Amino acid sequence: LPRPAAAPKHARPPAKRGPVDTLLLLDRGLDAVTPLLTPLTHEGLLDEILGIVGGTHLALRASALRSSSSEAGGPEPAPRPEEADDEVLHFPLRTAGDPIYSSIRNLHTAAAGRELNAAARSLAETRANFRNKKSDVTVAELHDFVRGGGLASFAETKGGLDRHIRLANVVKAVTSNPGFMAS
Repeated sequence: LPRPAAAPKHARPPAKRGPVDTLLLLDRGLDAVTPLLTPLTHEGLLDEILGIVGGTHLALRASALRSSSSEAGGPEPAPRPEEADDEVLHFPLRTAGDPIYSSIRNLHTAAAGRELNAAARSLAETRANFRNKKSDVTVAELHDFVRGGGLASFAETKGGLDRHIRLANVVKAVTSNPGFMAS
């Protein structure tokens, strides 16, 4: 049997393979249309219109948020004392800790609106059910609800839903503009 030739002393040692061991290059001459397409998922439009910063959050001026929601036909949110017009608001986008965002991020923008509407109706129904049976609720049950995290969970869900509805209103204001699809 012939022996393999020994590698020359000046040859490089074999390269270590990392997690990416293949690079695929596509010539845009073959597919020139794809970079020109507008994403229609909720997350894609948030990134396209507002720009997701570092893949983790949105940074948006409070004045733009108020004007966009009034243009979309929704009620204009009351200015909060902590929201000056030139203040930049940060909206975290987490799928792990935000069940609302994880349920709408990959939906078509119209389906995301329906999902937000359904979540708002469910939350309103939960609140109405609690109010209707408040005469039947004992002090111990109220104590358990407040101490057991039910109230905090309800408030967190309502705050997250409000935040996502405000962002959806911004997206809707931009996408309903006739110039959006023309550009």
